[in-house]
Amino acid sequence: MRWDGQWTDMDGAASQNTGEHDDHRAAAFDANGNLLVGDDGGIYRLINPNNNDGTRRWVSVNGTLGVTEFFSVAYDSVNHIIFGACQDNSIPQQTMPGSIAWGANEDFARDGAQVGVDNISTPGASVHYSSQDHLFIFRRRTYTSPTTVTEELSALQIYVGPAYPNVTYQCNDVADDPQYRCINLVEGALTPNDPNDIGTIRFYQSWQVNAGNGRRLLLGTDYLYESSDRGYHFTSLGGIVANSSGDPMPSQPVGQVTAYAYGASTECGCVLRRHNRELWPPPLAALQRHRVSDGNRQLPDCWWLDP
Repeated sequence: MRWDGQWTDMDGAASQNTGEHDDHRAAAFDANGNLLVGDDGGIYRLINPNNNDGTRRWVSVNGTLGVTEFFSVAYDSVNHIIFGACQDNSIPQQTMPGSIAWGANEDFARDGAQVGVDNISTPGASVHYSSQDHLFIFRRRTYTSPTTVTEELSALQIYVGPAYPNVTYQCNDVADDPQYRCINLVEGALTPNDPNDIGTIRFYQSWQVNAGNGRRLLLGTDYLYESSDRGYHFTSLGGIVANSSGDPMPSQPVGQVTAYAYGASTECGCVLRRHNRELWPPPLAALQRHRVSDGNRQLPDCWWLDP
């Protein structure tokens, strides 16, 4: 936008249907009076900002500059490629091993937040997991080559049981099962008077794929959730209770989860850290009952999770 007594657009139709990337970080004029903008896509130049002769247009000046802000990366050891979650650039990935030109984006939509990979549970294939801001667009894709996708599913549903009305919702484009609710609805039930609240789900919400069994995922908001079917369904490890409106919400918060070590054969299977303190074993009887019924074994200082 430009201010000269009123705000005027500087991109789109006002610049020959060109534009720059989102989220400006810096701006300056060059010696010719053109505007240089630094943003989440690199550096862009607005030629002839005043549009004196109708030639105003945006051009990229990135050249060979590699500018991407990654929050999370994962290595597909089956196809030997890297993919990641990026600010304002979603989920880009390599299409050839060792290539510096990342020729694909798994879902170009929003701010990429987290990726994970399962290289062991499907012979000859790698399963890519990804999510974008606030856990939107939670994806699972199976690759048999860097460009061959054989499966694509997306869902993130929390088991609430038969005690609540069998209402179905769309969860990440997948119809909800009757005894499940979308995670944003379950977390949002923590504040029933605010329909726009999504509880303790964070902008860059983290989760982890089990290192020993890629079908299992662990998700930590201020509550813990675990999936055993590749992120399609999750169970609240602290249980589900009714809020003041009678809707299901998670129980027994553990505080903000900031790191995971999840899944192994001879060491701690599930260790979480919050504010530099170990959270496991947790002082939650419900979690202990869950672990026992799940066939897991307790070590002196942590939890053993069999893959």
